Amino acid sequence: MNVYSVGHQIYQVVDGNLEFVVEILKRSCTCRKWDLDEIPCSHACAAIRKANLCHYTYVSDFYMKDVFVSTYNGIIHPVGSQKFWDIPDIVKDHVVLPPIVRRRAGRPKKKRIPSAGEKRRQIKCGRCNENGHNRKRCRNAIHVKMKSMKRLKSCVRPH
Repeated sequence: MNVYSVGHQIYQVVDGNLEFVVEILKRSCTCRKWDLDEIPCSHACAAIRKANLCHYTYVSDFYMKDVFVSTYNGIIHPVGSQKFWDIPDIVKDHVVLPPIVRRRAGRPKKKRIPSAGEKRRQIKCGRCNENGHNRKRCRNAIHVKMKSMKRLKSCVRPH
């Protein structure tokens, strides 16, 4: 990664073919990872290193141990049984229905969309034992064993 200073605390980071603008004071990068996670992305880290600053000071306070501990410091009161809940009449009378879902036009998809870590199974030919095709599409030469040749000769009768 190449880092170029554009202005006061503004850097241009070139990562391969991609270019990103990092503004250290605003704590933002054009890749938006720093804006969303509030943890400096790799481009921001390169710009912070170029400015001779500490990376840890640019991480949000929400990730610090003291803030995390103070989140669960108070008492969490149990809710109790549902039959003792005091629900207002306005809420009781309001009926929430499921959304109206219309069937989409056209034939439904037969092919399932695989999940992220799932790998597709490779097709293996039952005739030549190679991957990438099946018995119907096999174009390889058939290797006949000698035992099967003898069996074929005994089945064929002269006219």
